Amino acid sequence: MRRGLKMTGIVVISTLIIVAVASAIFITDKRSTERFLDDFNVMNAHYKQALFQTGQGNREAARSEYAAFISALSEFRGTYEISRPRKLQQDIAFNSDLGKAHELAVQASDDIDDGDLGEAHTTLEGIRPIFNELLRRNDLSLLSVALVDFHDSMELVIEAGDVENSERVIEHYTIADTKLKVVETELNNEGVQAIRTQLDTMLDLATEGKTSELPNQAAKLKMSYVTVYLTQE
Repeated sequence: MRRGLKMTGIVVISTLIIVAVASAIFITDKRSTERFLDDFNVMNAHYKQALFQTGQGNREAARSEYAAFISALSEFRGTYEISRPRKLQQDIAFNSDLGKAHELAVQASDDIDDGDLGEAHTTLEGIRPIFNELLRRNDLSLLSVALVDFHDSMELVIEAGDVENSERVIEHYTIADTKLKVVETELNNEGVQAIRTQLDTMLDLATEGKTSELPNQAAKLKMSYVTVYLTQE
């Protein structure tokens, strides 16, 4: 009897130890992934600002944000190319993707310093899908992925609006609407609701034949997206 109780006690203690160890590993992995995302968001915030400022033609602000982005990217690579959270350890393209992002960032240097800011903006745009795919394949930040997917279809609506082409606005709205619904499943705050309002207004104007109002509405749609994109972590 005593032997049976002793064995039961050993089993219980062993089970508790296993559960405790597993819990500790889970918590450590979770914190490691959270720290990775925090560091990524710091770097990405400077990237998005550099992208925004080059798009706006603000050279001094672009220089400042670009320098901060390069510094943060270098620090990020130095940390995570050597040691990554368990969740990302099997990602064989991780280091090469960061290398590609760094190459594109360096390519934009001369244009940001005293060259063509529009060209710098185009070069920096090439970094966005690299970051986006890195997050996607590692099941991180689905909102970020959804926003970028929506952006591409939204740009087609904006381009059609800029040239007052109602038919193309209506045509491209369908895809943009579908992509925005994906964003809305991840986040539906005031910023995203503003995007929805501006996008639907584009459709209304195009349907009603108010073509002269489309360029101004396209600018409102773009600004509503930029507002969410710049503040999204």
